[in-house]
Amino acid sequence: MRTAKWYMCVFLVAFLYFYVMLIKQVRGAEVPPRPLLPAEGRQAPAYEPPQFDPQFQDGETDSVGFSYHNYDQMTAYMRKVAAERPDITALYSIGTSVQGRELWVLVVSASPYEHMIGKPNVKYVGNIHGNEAIGREVLIHLIEVSCRSGSLPPYTAMRTAKWYMCVFLVAFLYFYVMLIKQVRGAEVPPRPLLPAEGRQAPAYEPPQFDPQFQDGETDSVGFSYHNYDQLTAYMRKVAAERPDITALYSIGTSVQGRELWVLVVSASPYEHMIGKPNVKYVGNIHGNEAIGREVLIHLIEYLTTRYNTDPYVRWLLDNTRVHIMPSMNPDGFEVSREGSCQGGQGRFNSNGFDLNRNFPDYFKTNNKKSQVETEAIKEWLNKIQFVLSAQLHGGALVASYPFDNTPNADDGNSVRDSPVPQRTGRAWYDPLVQPVWNALGEPIRVIRQFRTTESRSPDDDTLRHLAKVYSYNHGQMYKGEPCANKGLGAERFPDGITNGAKWYPLTGGMGDYNYVWHGCMELTLELSCCKYPEARQLRSFWRDNRKALVKLLGEAHRGVRGYVVDINNNPIEGAGLKVKGRNIGFQTTQHGEFWRILRPGNYVMEVFAEGYYPREQAFSVSEERPTEISILLERVPEVNRHDFTPPPLAPPPPTAAPSGLSGLWTRLTGGFQSLFG
Repeated sequence: MRTAKWYMCVFLVAFLYFYVMLIKQVRGAEVPPRPLLPAEGRQAPAYEPPQFDPQFQDGETDSVGFSYHNYDQMTAYMRKVAAERPDITALYSIGTSVQGRELWVLVVSASPYEHMIGKPNVKYVGNIHGNEAIGREVLIHLIEVSCRSGSLPPYTAMRTAKWYMCVFLVAFLYFYVMLIKQVRGAEVPPRPLLPAEGRQAPAYEPPQFDPQFQDGETDSVGFSYHNYDQLTAYMRKVAAERPDITALYSIGTSVQGRELWVLVVSASPYEHMIGKPNVKYVGNIHGNEAIGREVLIHLIEYLTTRYNTDPYVRWLLDNTRVHIMPSMNPDGFEVSREGSCQGGQGRFNSNGFDLNRNFPDYFKTNNKKSQVETEAIKEWLNKIQFVLSAQLHGGALVASYPFDNTPNADDGNSVRDSPVPQRTGRAWYDPLVQPVWNALGEPIRVIRQFRTTESRSPDDDTLRHLAKVYSYNHGQMYKGEPCANKGLGAERFPDGITNGAKWYPLTGGMGDYNYVWHGCMELTLELSCCKYPEARQLRSFWRDNRKALVKLLGEAHRGVRGYVVDINNNPIEGAGLKVKGRNIGFQTTQHGEFWRILRPGNYVMEVFAEGYYPREQAFSVSEERPTEISILLERVPEVNRHDFTPPPLAPPPPTAAPSGLSGLWTRLTGGFQSLFG
């Protein structure tokens, strides 16, 4: 019987035999019987290189896409390759950058997880200089051709060498211009290190296709109105089921203590990712205008269920943080009545204030007491730099854009939109008085059409474009047809858009506040001729608005974006920026980022910050993709700072001579209000 010692001896002999066979010959000679070898004797035989070249085919790496990959996209791609080809790849990080991004390395080899004796290690390192982006992309395509060609290509010799693809050594964004601090101890002079075209690194290109929709895909939400408790339960459910792409938070509470819920939908929902713009939708500002509330609930459902299947939605959420507030006035909604098309019950908050007349105004002093819902919005805008926004209303079918007021406007409380006048700060609803008030509003609305004028903002071209993006992606709005339920004097809106003040001026609107105080382009979207239509119509309203809602969000990636930094490459927070000739400013984030939606053309950016010399930088915007620039500011020496004061972010409101009709109109509308007040 063979013992364990016998088996051990056989195993040892066999091991020694195979070990000797591996090093038996060098250049045809057997290994001499001595423990140490001269250098030439220690050169183990190598795999002989093939006598042919590698073969390539056009299109074999098209699946990667010929567009620049930002950090998140590159990380996702490398993780995907490592997961799909664990037989020949291994992903690891050698550390992190200053801002915490991983320095990813992908091993591509027949033995990716361990070193095999006799195989040399080789490596490629790309993107050492953040603004030199070609190496980064060709290495991604090299990974693709090495891993995706079915079987291992003969020439790549992966059975004899490990290929280390270190794609992202310096993990600043690839378009971030590297600034050099010292040249023999001297500071960089206050001028760009590269010509303008060299600083405009290509941005991630928006897709050239539209989002896809299917009838019934949001039916699980139900086409019925959601009260506050149902809305809360739904948003909590989504946040719990999709924590990878959603985060639920509240910006405050209403007068009656209801939460003002916001759901972030993004590939980075819990924190701001550098380079990703924040956009928002706010619905149900007037509690009795309920369509916006419901289409935003369906938008949440669409984005969260389509993220993994629709390329456009994937691109949008990978590159944008979308904040959705279905209801800014939950108290008003709770007392509103379904089927009420023109009535005002529920329009105001619980204190009887119109929340869309409650913000600071660019043209006139707004003395109305600020409400808790308004203060919550203002604090929200102070915390998050939004690039693009829309508020959703009902009562018309049009996309309205700033300005919403003029220097000659009346108090802005349009009779046609108001319930009966307020007494002691609270809405006074009387079923007998309301029809009379509506009837009085009808002739006033007709007269208003003949005396209002446009109040154009400095960004009129951009805002008109954004309004058309919505109207022409809407099922009906672009036609500009009047609402049948408006009767005499129903407005027609060419292209389905209007300047807000041209339609009717208002004081204290949220749209102008977003635009002037925070540099955020905001539209007012009127989605239905009836303010609170019956629930059976909700499906058609979602169908009409769904594409427009998604496409408008993508416009945040149009125009220019970039960074403002000092000579030490540190971001400058709160730097003021203004496009020359457009006297509405905007600011950088805490990371020095900025965005501005612009139409194609040539522009000059004016930049200033406390303690720095002002700077101007020319740039161009194309239709295809956003332009990216990095702007360097030089500090003002301490001894000279008292001589330099940066200009204000926004100029004082414009002034104009009163029109001949304005006084008459003010007296007329004032008379109607005093009649009831």
